[in-house]
Amino acid sequence: INSHVLTTLANTAHSIYPNSTIPLANATTNIVHLILIVARYVGPIGNLIFIISTAWFLIDSKKVNFKKLFFIFLEVISISYIILIIMIIFWKDISIISIIKNLFPVTLSNNWYITCYLLFYPLHVVFNKIINYLGKRKHLRFCIISSILYLGICFLKNDLLFSSYLIWWTVIYFDVAYVKLYLKKYANNKKLNIFLVILPLMLNLVLVIFINLLGLRISFFSDKLIYFKYINNPLLFIATFAIFNIFRNIHFKNKIINYVSSCSLLIYIIHENLLLRLYCRAYMLNYIYEHYGYNKIILWIIILDIIIFLFALISSIIYKKLFEKSVRRISEYLYY
Repeated sequence: INSHVLTTLANTAHSIYPNSTIPLANATTNIVHLILIVARYVGPIGNLIFIISTAWFLIDSKKVNFKKLFFIFLEVISISYIILIIMIIFWKDISIISIIKNLFPVTLSNNWYITCYLLFYPLHVVFNKIINYLGKRKHLRFCIISSILYLGICFLKNDLLFSSYLIWWTVIYFDVAYVKLYLKKYANNKKLNIFLVILPLMLNLVLVIFINLLGLRISFFSDKLIYFKYINNPLLFIATFAIFNIFRNIHFKNKIINYVSSCSLLIYIIHENLLLRLYCRAYMLNYIYEHYGYNKIILWIIILDIIIFLFALISSIIYKKLFEKSVRRISEYLYY
């Protein structure tokens, strides 16, 4: 949520109020802006946590649950339509393009993670068969070559080698599979994982600061501070995998955390809905800018994060109570 709020704050393409945006890709001497730039790198960590945890458990899967897949597809559409109806009633001047995009949320990839997951999930069974066929040595060879290409070369320049989120996801899947199958001992090593969290994150911080210093002197680097803010960043991948391994080995029960976790997909779909992020979130930031200014922008961002999280959580609970059962029945009826 924080990363998405900062994206709206930073990018005029995500805001209908360009005057209230801050160019958080640009080199700066403003320490507050630099802190916000570094905070944007937390977003890919959140994405990678979902991807890595999904991979870890799908590796043991032997069949595709198409019923589940169709339900997710229909749920995304139903939430998108509910928000569209509410926005049309209560918000003026919604563009036709935005309405059309909201009518086809999966096809037009309004939430890239959902579209990518729906494309990736049916393939995982095939990938598992390939992994079993490869064996340890060939699997390692594949991981090294694919990681060099897509977490190495494409880390330096994203648009090479027909790179895409789906390809990055696939490479990460094979890497996670190798660790789970052949390096479980190291994956469970707490001290090693703590080291693999701290070192890559420190290196990523140094990288951002270094690019900022270059950007202040060389125009080519002046707008490249979030250039490496993608899931194919190997430093973020290693650190996130280590974070996952640390928490994977911590066992506790908490009903509140479990319930919020069960709403996490809905929270993502709702708060990052195209119309809500383009109009409502941008409006909230612009309101703060016009009435209070950005002198305490970090505090305002934290407040917005909390408000948006609570709104999305409450909306998720309402959706579960009022709509989810009906959507599931429709999904099952159409599926069969």
